[in-house]
Amino acid sequence: MTWHRRDPLRLQKEAELMRSRTEARLVALPSGVLAWNERLVFRPTGEPYELTIAYPETFPHSPPRAFVLTPSVIGAPHRLIDGSLCLFDNPAVAAGVKTTALLVRNRAVVWFWTFRAWQLTGAWCAPEH
Repeated sequence: MTWHRRDPLRLQKEAELMRSRTEARLVALPSGVLAWNERLVFRPTGEPYELTIAYPETFPHSPPRAFVLTPSVIGAPHRLIDGSLCLFDNPAVAAGVKTTALLVRNRAVVWFWTFRAWQLTGAWCAPEH
């Protein structure tokens, strides 16, 4: 049984948080995994980013993972082996049951700004987690 069927109230909480603060939409991926998709446009350049926040089957004991769909971020630092963004310096903290898709999404936004600065300067100057 999937996490969201075991805990529909948690899914409801996640949906309320995301819908009240983002323009992301919840989708079921072909694999059956639930994910939030959002198109972010950064000012002043207007450059769009497509972000997916995917829930693992072990949620909430494992955090949602953030993936950049576009543009290509191949070669960018602070990405995990599966291509997801490295958003937490301590996996134990990230795996806490209080970690939400909204928290992951907001950290991904900071990652995008840092990525853009890295492209321009060659330095990864992210704030401490």
